Amino acid sequence: MSTATKQETALIYVRVSSARQAQEGLSLEAQERTLRASAELAGYEVSLFTDSGKSGKSLSGRQGLRLALEELNSGRASALYVARLDRLARSVSDLLGIVDQAIKHNWRLVLMDLGVDTATPHGRLVLSMLGSVAEFERGLISERQKDVHAERRSRGDVWGVTKGNLPETSQEVRALVLELSHKGLSLRAICHELTMRQIPTTRGGLAWYPSTVRALLNSPSMSLEKTA
Repeated sequence: MSTATKQETALIYVRVSSARQAQEGLSLEAQERTLRASAELAGYEVSLFTDSGKSGKSLSGRQGLRLALEELNSGRASALYVARLDRLARSVSDLLGIVDQAIKHNWRLVLMDLGVDTATPHGRLVLSMLGSVAEFERGLISERQKDVHAERRSRGDVWGVTKGNLPETSQEVRALVLELSHKGLSLRAICHELTMRQIPTTRGGLAWYPSTVRALLNSPSMSLEKTA
């Protein structure tokens, strides 16, 4: 069995979400006894972190676990002991996020029900596999975001102008852009005119760009003014 050195600190994390779990042998006290014995046997000083009456569906609201992760990631503790995987996380994304932190900050993770201990070759292999899954998932998310942005660009959408939290463009500026467009000015020429007149953009910028003017001309508010 791998042992700690220099009396390092291990955090034991316990959680129950209902009285029923306590009756079925998952009480905070039962979890603590098992984890404390295992961590002390490995030579650690032990610090307890608890979430009582908290669901494991997400990390939201689980102050005990968040504080434990802060201790581990800061280097003030060296290991995290948990009785069962579902005590730590029931969401795959939450689990992979915790695995990421363990890898990045080099702390030991012990899941007693699965026999996973990252101080052992088998445990490090499992953690590495989970880390690879997390990296793969991030790659998929990145690709999906790129596809969404490409689709928006193909439609001429500009975030903050035609999509998202849309700021209000003054009626005077909309009327001027529409007037310049009716005079036959190109998008670039309209940008030059607005910039020369030192008219700020909707976001308060000083320079106008063709994509912004195009999005403004195609915006729902401008369409209403065209037909007014």
